[in-house]
Amino acid sequence: MHNMKNNNGMNKILGKITSKFLHTIGSLFNTISFLFTNKNKVLVVNGWMELYGKYPLHQNLGDELNFYLLKELSKRKIVNYKNLYVKCINYCCVGSI
Repeated sequence: MHNMKNNNGMNKILGKITSKFLHTIGSLFNTISFLFTNKNKVLVVNGWMELYGKYPLHQNLGDELNFYLLKELSKRKIVNYKNLYVKCINYCCVGSI
């Protein structure tokens, strides 16, 4: 039983490392893509919105609505500032209703 607890603990640690690694790779890809994108076609948002791929992760209705509302109003691609490794102009958007 003690060995099972150690394995569970190790699996959690490996899961966190894997998650961080994948987030880092994704952020590097997003940054490179951002650097070669026409900045007039992108809106960088600094908020609680978690983007995975092209769509928000389902966590909070208000923050999810931010994505669709901003995209529709600005007619731009939405990029999450937390997923970039460069400093740039960004807009803080609160999604709480």
